Amino acid sequence: MGWLITVPAWGEKYIERYISATLPAVNSALLHTNLPVRFLIHTDNERAFANAQFGGDVEFRPIEVGDCYETYGQANREALASAKAGEYIMLTGCDTVISREFFQACERRFAQGYRCIFGTAARTIAEPHEIPIGAASRELLDWSFSRRHPATDGCFWGKGQNTVTWAIYFEGPHGTVCRSFHLPPFAVVADRPLWFHGTTVDLDLVERFKFEELFIITDPDECSFAEISDGNGKPVPQGELMGHHSVVRWALNYATPWHCHLFKSRIVVQGTALDNLDVDPCHAILGEIYRRHGKIYVS
Repeated sequence: MGWLITVPAWGEKYIERYISATLPAVNSALLHTNLPVRFLIHTDNERAFANAQFGGDVEFRPIEVGDCYETYGQANREALASAKAGEYIMLTGCDTVISREFFQACERRFAQGYRCIFGTAARTIAEPHEIPIGAASRELLDWSFSRRHPATDGCFWGKGQNTVTWAIYFEGPHGTVCRSFHLPPFAVVADRPLWFHGTTVDLDLVERFKFEELFIITDPDECSFAEISDGNGKPVPQGELMGHHSVVRWALNYATPWHCHLFKSRIVVQGTALDNLDVDPCHAILGEIYRRHGKIYVS
């Protein structure tokens, strides 16, 4: 038993972001686990990592860079196939910063019988030197939301206009809560064949697991994530505010029964979210999806 930390990282900008921000956050979190660790890095420039400090053994594999999502997905497929039986696999991007509790939290949930752990990482505008390495979970979340990327702002219920409604934020006087269909699996146990058909790992790796084996991180003090961006790129607006009809329209085409199961979880990202502003709208969204797709969508 041990950790396989797998990361696809290519291109000068993203390799630098990984070495100067993401990797130090991982190494900080590794101080809180006693399990053996190995890194698997898919990259187009191994030499760029010459001075990188890894908290475990490291293997580099060449990657053929093409479409961003297809390249990312292929690296994840190879990583899943490379895992040893019983190993814990960390699946994050080269620009995803973790809080210091990550490995402890995952190990605790795996010991409880969960086999696939999900979280959400809001896009955050920051330079690598600005990132709070080793931050506690809620500290990282508060920092991330103080530097929200326009793509994150576009996901707010009744305010945003993102065409892709995979995640929705509800904001009230007592905090912010997220609901999401396509949550990324950040950690899995290699106790079965692990594979996915879709372009990226968040689309259908979840289908390798039973609902009761899935754990969604909903407590802002358990562990958290931030996706670092330089601010380039804008969300694609849909011409209407994010609401019931736009979310249902998107979900009918892109959400599976597993995604709808994930959508039930209230992920608190700030405050307490005791306003429950998300409960009735999300219940109505799932209700319409169930009615239009049939009983197969009812868990």
